[in-house]
Amino acid sequence: MKRLLSLAAFISLFTIAYSQEFHYGVFAGTNLNTMKIGNELYLCSDVDNCKKQMTVGFHGGAFAEYSFNKYLGVQAEFSYSQYGYRLKIDKEDSYALGEMGSIVTHITGKGGSRIDNINLSLLFKCYLFNNHVAIDLGVHPNWVLSARRQEEIITTVSLNDEVMNEEVIDTTFNLKKGSEFHPFNFSVVGGATYYINENIFLSARYIFGLKDIFMREVGYFTDDNKYYTEIKNQISKNRVVQIALGWRF
Repeated sequence: MKRLLSLAAFISLFTIAYSQEFHYGVFAGTNLNTMKIGNELYLCSDVDNCKKQMTVGFHGGAFAEYSFNKYLGVQAEFSYSQYGYRLKIDKEDSYALGEMGSIVTHITGKGGSRIDNINLSLLFKCYLFNNHVAIDLGVHPNWVLSARRQEEIITTVSLNDEVMNEEVIDTTFNLKKGSEFHPFNFSVVGGATYYINENIFLSARYIFGLKDIFMREVGYFTDDNKYYTEIKNQISKNRVVQIALGWRF
């Protein structure tokens, strides 16, 4: 009898869930990253010559969606995402040497970061136009799996248009959790989902990071002439546009 009652309860819950429009599915798409970053993340101290560029990354995952009625619902997501920033520098300085001519220093290069994340999002949904469109608003906590920075810089010194010296720096830094990047970050997210049919949908969202991701060690002297270091946050908040195509069952 207990087994029959348990089976009946399970079937009832299963039926109720599907009668209330329970869905699950998968999605994948592109991240367009324009991270908010401070001057200390630039390749040079002259910020005007360092241009921030959009970084393209991947994201994908799975979701479960529950509709309370034809107007409101909630959706939980588990996903992987690539965030980061990209910079480009092109700077030239000239120094006059009188009758000897002039020395020109030309710096070109690029740099950036890549951040691999696991995300666990919770979205509240408002359905419009007979459930063909949903407005999505929610929270987007994420855990950083790994982070790295890259720099490729070429410094060329010329005298009267003749190259005297050329230095090439090409480095990749794997950052350390807890001292160079925060392992946990928090964002809010908003956007819309268009349901092409019962199974296929297209979504567009904007992720607004509330916490800085990167950290750096800062040194200073105290009044008694002792030198100390401490870890401080860098201005580095996620600003991401996500576009995804998905399938729900």
